[in-house]
Order: sequence, then structure tokens, then C-alpha cells
Amino acid sequence: MILLIIIILILTWIYYLQFYKIKTKESIFIDDLINQQLLKTGDLILFKAYNNFNSIFHGSYFGHVGIVYMQNGIPMIFEANNIDNISLKKHHSKDGIFLTPLIDRIKKYKGKCFLKPIYKQLDKSTHDHFYNFIEFGLQNMKYDHAVFSRGICRYLGIEKCGKGTDCGQLVFLSLINLGLLSEHEYDIPRLHHLKYVSELTDLINNNYMPLIEIIDHPFAE
Repeated sequence: MILLIIIILILTWIYYLQFYKIKTKESIFIDDLINQQLLKTGDLILFKAYNNFNSIFHGSYFGHVGIVYMQNGIPMIFEANNIDNISLKKHHSKDGIFLTPLIDRIKKYKGKCFLKPIYKQLDKSTHDHFYNFIEFGLQNMKYDHAVFSRGICRYLGIEKCGKGTDCGQLVFLSLINLGLLSEHEYDIPRLHHLKYVSELTDLINNNYMPLIEIIDHPFAE
């Protein structure tokens, strides 16, 4: 009986994290999202892949996250990504830290994408200061493949977020840099920052609004 309960719990866990289709009250076409200039620096983009099982091991419904940075009116996504078994061009980062046009990233992604919009637009000085952190990340940080084991070390207080990073940690540090999270959050032990940032609602003098699914269509405009 106990074994049966354990099996049911495991199957429920796998179903929710991997196969359950989350529903949002709103959705928007990616072209409309760009054309209507709805994106802001500090928005989060959450990813749910069709072709991997990261969610099961991370314990988070979403398997990846990036943060939006508006660069001269163009929405970019700042993210850390595992580049193993991925075909890269010569100019692509070999350390797994990227700042790329958001529309291209979403259109090439094999899975579902969601916008987690920030409520209030950030002031110009905060926005400009954030680019300094992005430049630092691009030049000095590197994707850390040991996501699970390093997560345990951070949870036990042995390590903290640093130059070796993953998607959740990079967004977490970005939110601190933007002044949206207290610096004291840095010292709180967490097993996996992806789950933490994906569930965030309350920020300093700001907040995240409900998820919006970003959709695309296969036809020409």
C-alpha cells in the first residue's frame, strides 16, 4: 500500500512538472508584444521546454528564466544557459552568458514562453546602472553545469551565488542589482533560485503581475 502511494505521488509530481499545461488569463502574440512596446527592463521571461525533463529534477514547473533589458528600444534577454550539445556561431558566448534579441530567442525556442511583467517602469538611472552589471556578467561570469550539487551547497550555506552561475541565480542577482530585491536576500540559503524567482510577486516598491503566455503563429504577416 505504501509503495502504491509512493508511486502515485511520483507520477503526480512528474505529470505536474513536465506534462501539465499551465493556463493564464491572458496571452499575446510575440509580434504584438514587441510592436505595442509592452516590455520593460525587469520583466521576466519564463520557459517551459518540450524537449527536456529539467523541471522534474529542479522541482520547478519552469525550466529556464531570463530577464528583459531594453536596449535602445529593443527588448533583449539577459540569461545564463547550458551550451552543451548546442551549435554555436563564432561570436556566441562560450561561457553560456547571453544578451540577445528577445524576439529571436522566443521564436527559436522549442516550448512555451511566458511573460512575467513588472508593474512599474524603472527609472533611467537604475536602467543604465543595470547595463554595467550585464557587461560584468558577459565578461566575467560562466554557466555552472553542477546546478544540483551547487544548489545543495548553497542551501547548506557552504557557497553563495558567484561568477559560476545558472539562469535562476543570474536573474536573482539582476533583481538585487536593480534594487528590486534587498541585498539581505543574497545571504538567505536557497536550493534553487529558478523556483524562487519564478514565484516572486512582491518586490521593493514594485511587484510582478500575473503571467501572460507568449504565443506565435506559423503564417507570414
